[in-house]
Amino acid sequence: MNRKIILSILLMIFQCIALTAGERNINSDWSFYRLSQTISNTIIKNQGTDWNSQYNVEHIKGINMRLQIAEDTLKAEFYALKKASWEKVNLPHTPFIENLVVVHQWQGICYYKKILHVNREEAKQQLWLEFGGAMSLADVWINGQHVTQHAGGYTPFVVNATGLLKAGKDNEVLVRLDNRDNPLIPPGKPLERLDFCYYGGLYRNVNLIIKPSIHITNSILAEKPAGGGIFVTYPKVSETKADIQIQTDVSNTESISKNVMVKQSLYEWKKNRGKTNLVLSNQAMLHLAANCSNRNMQTLTLNHPKLWFPDSPNLYVLHSEIISDGKVLDEEDTRIGIRRLEMSREKGFVINGKPIRLVGTNRMMEYPYVGNALSDNAQYRDAYQIRNSGFNMVRLGFYIHDTSILDACDELGLLSCEAIPGWQFYNDDSTFVNLTYNNVRDMIRRDRNHPSIIWWETILNESVPPTSWKLGAIKA
Repeated sequence: MNRKIILSILLMIFQCIALTAGERNINSDWSFYRLSQTISNTIIKNQGTDWNSQYNVEHIKGINMRLQIAEDTLKAEFYALKKASWEKVNLPHTPFIENLVVVHQWQGICYYKKILHVNREEAKQQLWLEFGGAMSLADVWINGQHVTQHAGGYTPFVVNATGLLKAGKDNEVLVRLDNRDNPLIPPGKPLERLDFCYYGGLYRNVNLIIKPSIHITNSILAEKPAGGGIFVTYPKVSETKADIQIQTDVSNTESISKNVMVKQSLYEWKKNRGKTNLVLSNQAMLHLAANCSNRNMQTLTLNHPKLWFPDSPNLYVLHSEIISDGKVLDEEDTRIGIRRLEMSREKGFVINGKPIRLVGTNRMMEYPYVGNALSDNAQYRDAYQIRNSGFNMVRLGFYIHDTSILDACDELGLLSCEAIPGWQFYNDDSTFVNLTYNNVRDMIRRDRNHPSIIWWETILNESVPPTSWKLGAIKA
């Protein structure tokens, strides 16, 4: 067969795979440059031998600082980048290999860049760049155009790159990261007085998400209270019957209205086998006005469900499809566990009607040398070691951890509590306050479907914030 014909067929196959995949991990083949080479020589002041030496709450007033980067600063940095020797790296990545015992963590400015290629069909789709975590003030450019700034190193953010990535061209994604002390960005406390290190870099996964014009929305990008994406709850749960309520937000970016079918199928999940054994399914029609989104609500009633307990963490996979004229436009899998939680002074903690004594510990997301840039296997190892040591509960403090640790908790039956970034610090500046509320929203929107989570820590740890802030966090 002619070589050109073979290449054409392979290209067509690749395009079909790319279109049906929906999500493409782009962790490999990044370029990295550490602009600031300095290491802080300050003495770490939070080390002590008793509680009094550790407990040092700081409250500061609004300081009218801005997060935007001065134009002259950017010009100088970009000039330096032109002459820079970029290092080839893969993600997750730490900008500085620390000592085994970290005393003076590196802080400064670094850059990452990535060349992305999309084909003609992909360029017509909805294209999103999903960053799992970037420490801690991130600015993103696509082909020289500044598209977003994200403040907060522990929360995910999604860049809408629709129309910005060109077919058949080298598309450059440039990311600037600044992990220096900043009282406007939670946790806010200067690193030398903080009880943990926050390291730096693109230390979590980055994905290119490809969606059709009619699609299931992204819970972070949508920014809708109790909405966006897929949200699963369990109004009634018993060993004989369970109601699974599924809320699906669907967007229509076309200029004409559409009627689509939303199909929900429930499968069992097995270790090393994944999705298996269809349990039940249901479908309903949904009207989508032009350039609008709408919400579909369905309830699946499952007889004799396999409930999620710490000692028997049974999992299911919810397969959601958006169908038009018999064609699947979009689809997503959501792994869930059916359980009902109760807490009271009389009964303590109750799951699925059975009281359980919580035996817990605290976990920090940190490894020797690489800081927060852990692999998914390392995250699983931590959860496994905690569960294997006799604990059934882990507090993920003092910040939002990677999704892979929650996946591990779901599989191992390890109950978890997730916290927003904070430790003995409060700033009444509106920028800081609003970012703390964003942390609450993004944490819950990202992780609300994990069965292992039994409560959220939506308070700034040991910080004694004012009542006005607490009331705002409840409403966030």
